[in-house]
This record gives sequence, structure tokens and C-alpha cells, in this order.
Amino acid sequence: MRSENHIGKQISIFLTSAKLKKVWLATVLGVDESYLVRLLKKANIKTDRLEEICDATEHNFFKDYADWWDTKQASKKKNLNKLCYCTINRIVCLTLLLCDFIRFARRTKEEICYAVFVYI
Repeated sequence: MRSENHIGKQISIFLTSAKLKKVWLATVLGVDESYLVRLLKKANIKTDRLEEICDATEHNFFKDYADWWDTKQASKKKNLNKLCYCTINRIVCLTLLLCDFIRFARRTKEEICYAVFVYI
């Protein structure tokens, strides 16, 4: 799955917030404005071109991406930890349930099914 971080949009947002014109950036980069507009519609920009944009705007878009990546990874880790905790809880509950079944083997099939459903 591709990332949701659209670098072209990030640059466009920065240009707007910094009150910089695309014409100015195109001139500094030595490209046509139409080329820059097409470039900013792309989700991915080559590293050397992005470095030129960083130099021209004096803004570190690489750091913005790294910060976004760290946030994304932390979110994944948090979700994984939550999943592991739930799985471990279920294993413990099922183990206790199994011990209970061994001690009280005379339960009916319906009681067993109900007990498993409650623990899961």
C-alpha cells in the first residue's frame, strides 16, 4: 500500500502558507511553470529535485516526511501492541477455561459452547 503523504501537495500547501508563487519557484528551479504544476501533482518527487526545492524555499521537506513516517510507524506499533495484548488475554482466558473443563468434565455441550463464547 502506498503512503498517504503526497509530497506535491505538501509543497503546494507550503508555498501557499509562505505566500510564495509557483512562478517564482519555477524561475528559481529553471523550469517552466507548467512543468512545476505537473510536478506538484505527483505524489512522489525524485530526491535531487526535492533537494532543489528545499534549497529554493529554505524548507526541509525531507524532515516533514521523516516526521510523518515516525508518526505512522508509532501508530502501527501502538496498534500491534494492542493486538498482541488482546491475543494474549484470549489465550489466558482459553487456558483457564480448559483447566476449568478438565476439573469439571461433566458439563453439557451447550454449557461448553456458552462458556467458550463468553471467554472469546
